[in-house]
Amino acid sequence: MRVGALSAGNRQRHHVVMGLRGVTGRGVPWLCGLAGAVAAVGLLPLLYRVRTDDLRGDEVQNWTETRVAALEQQIEYGPVNAAFPVPGPLLGVPVLCAVALLLLAAVLVARGAWLGRLVGTVGVGVLVGVVAGVVAAYSGEVTRAEAAARRLTERLASDEPGQGFSITDTTVSPEPGFWALCAAVVVALVALVPLHRAAPPTRVGVGARDRVGAALVALGAVLVGGGLVTELHWERPDLSVHGGDYHEATSVWAFASTRRTWLADEAPDVSDVTGYAPGGWLVALAVVLLVAVALLARGRAVGRLLALLGAGGLLGLVWSVGGKLPTIFARGEIPGVMPDPTATQGYGTGFWVLCAAVVVALAGAALSQRRPVPDYRPAGAVLRHHDPAEDDGVVVHDISGFDDDPLHPDRWPASGAGG
Repeated sequence: MRVGALSAGNRQRHHVVMGLRGVTGRGVPWLCGLAGAVAAVGLLPLLYRVRTDDLRGDEVQNWTETRVAALEQQIEYGPVNAAFPVPGPLLGVPVLCAVALLLLAAVLVARGAWLGRLVGTVGVGVLVGVVAGVVAAYSGEVTRAEAAARRLTERLASDEPGQGFSITDTTVSPEPGFWALCAAVVVALVALVPLHRAAPPTRVGVGARDRVGAALVALGAVLVGGGLVTELHWERPDLSVHGGDYHEATSVWAFASTRRTWLADEAPDVSDVTGYAPGGWLVALAVVLLVAVALLARGRAVGRLLALLGAGGLLGLVWSVGGKLPTIFARGEIPGVMPDPTATQGYGTGFWVLCAAVVVALAGAALSQRRPVPDYRPAGAVLRHHDPAEDDGVVVHDISGFDDDPLHPDRWPASGAGG
């Protein structure tokens, strides 16, 4: 047996690749690409529809149906038998962003680039956040329909239900686009497991960048808490066309909406408006960020994963919330039936606090990431091959790339094999 040393050229060709080209990572590009493709399919069909039937009389006389898709929203009024566009959340834009990130990650991972793991994690997070926003919007419509049904039941059961109030039935139904986005989230989350199992090794320990990154991620979680307790959006319709001194203003918060009504020179009456409430999803992402901070403080690699995932999810959710807020109480014009409504509206302090949380969390997550050790080979690593010219037919080459072990500084030997 002969012991030799590889030349620089042979060392490059024979070194052991410890990264995304491993056996574990071979299916990652396909999973990332599949998640992106399924999410793209969700852009085409409807996400959900809301139908309200007027039940006065023996037969249904009037009905309206709101159809929500990722790129547009329409309302159809039964007697007119035509659909009209109404202001709707452009959820397709953040979904397209998630699709682009997932497809880019698939390409980078297939080429063995370590950045593919980071891009893919952010893409998964954005997709999860956007779909959480879609689920919150759908759940808000369901809650609103259930509240309307309870109020109707109570009025019908009362001794004096009143005159002229409507008797309606509202149904909310998910459509193929909704299920396609949910399926894309499942595939994307499954891809995270092999994506991070195949991650290349990095140096251990907690450095200054890790501490700063963890602090920024923690600050992002705190800012999310600030957005939970401040106003996200406000709207004040123009009621001057009706005459009188009646005023109305609506405020949207993370967990509820409130409506204030008042006459001139009188204190306003405040009532709750059941509907859109993304606060639960914001709390969940804040918890993910705080768990990431705890793991980053201990130097755990999974903390970097959760930081990227939580920051990406916060980006997707706040993006979808920002698109939904101006449309919660918006109504479209139906010629001859419903005039074009006018209202003054704007984003509240809470929404801008959430935007700041996104920026800070993304910065902290990016800062906490580490480049892999280049061409890492543990000290003492060897390559054996057969050589008939040798007595025992075996040649052993020393291919160790470092005199020390960069993953475990406490195990550094006094001297190592040359290379």
